[in-house]
Amino acid sequence: RPQLEAMTQARGLDLFLFVPDQPVWALGHRAHFGQALLGAVRYALSTTQRGAIRLALREEDERIAVQVADTGAGLSATVQRGIFAARSLEGLGVDALDLYAAQLLTEAMGGTVAARSEPQRGTLLTFALPTCAPPESGSLHDRHTSVLVEADPDTRALLALFLRDAWEPAPVESLDAAFAHATEY
Repeated sequence: RPQLEAMTQARGLDLFLFVPDQPVWALGHRAHFGQALLGAVRYALSTTQRGAIRLALREEDERIAVQVADTGAGLSATVQRGIFAARSLEGLGVDALDLYAAQLLTEAMGGTVAARSEPQRGTLLTFALPTCAPPESGSLHDRHTSVLVEADPDTRALLALFLRDAWEPAPVESLDAAFAHATEY
């Protein structure tokens, strides 16, 4: 959270995070969903010059919904219809490839993606996955080790925020050190 706050503050933006006190469980691949959300946050940061970014997680109707809202430039109805297309959003200077990848990843996990926007009022991106029961103690989920390599400190901060309940991050200095850490378990 401090790194995400630093990213938004560096741009003169406010950050609001709304997450439940208790963990929520969704059916999907946490790294892929984290990547999808990271694309949405990067989009919000790139289109918001002033105001705020809001991230909210909630459970509703057997789905986990994550919303990324910004007070950026917003999108016209025409541009909004193509927001998840694999092309550049001309006039915005924003590459929509992150959003297209986010849609593909989320839908491949049985989830949905939606966008709502108005010019000069910002954009609301909603990613939802089906809920599931928590894994049983001692399951493969509890013993799984993943190695995530990311050189950009801002991206590492976002991933740490989104994956904090599922992973115990162990920063390392090199790929060799990461491999050694992963093989300890």
